[in-house]
Amino acid sequence: MPEWKPYFGNRLRKDHPSGFVVIVPVEREEPIPLWCPVCMLLMRSSDDAQYFRTKKCCSRCGMKWADPNMNRWKTGWRPSHDEIDEEVKLRQSVPIAINLDVTGD
Repeated sequence: MPEWKPYFGNRLRKDHPSGFVVIVPVEREEPIPLWCPVCMLLMRSSDDAQYFRTKKCCSRCGMKWADPNMNRWKTGWRPSHDEIDEEVKLRQSVPIAINLDVTGD
C-alpha cells in the first residue's frame, strides 16, 4: 500500500490501489466506541464521549468508578465483573421517562 503524503492544509493523502484517494487529518482522535469498554452498554451522549476521551469509559462508569478512584483508575484498576454486572442490572431496571407533550404547557 502506498505511503501517506502531505496534502494541503493539515492533512495526509494516500492513493489506494483500488483507484480512490484517502485523505485524513494529520492529527486524528481515537474514535468513540459504540459500547462502553467497562459496562458494555451503549455510549449515547456527548458526556459519554467526553468521559471516553479522558477515562476510556462512559459517563456513568466514570462517575461511579473512575472519578472516585482517580489514582487507581489511572494505574489500570477497574471494578470487578460482579460489581459491573450489579451496576448494569440496576441501570437496566430504571424506567425510562419520555415526555411526548408537544404543546409546551
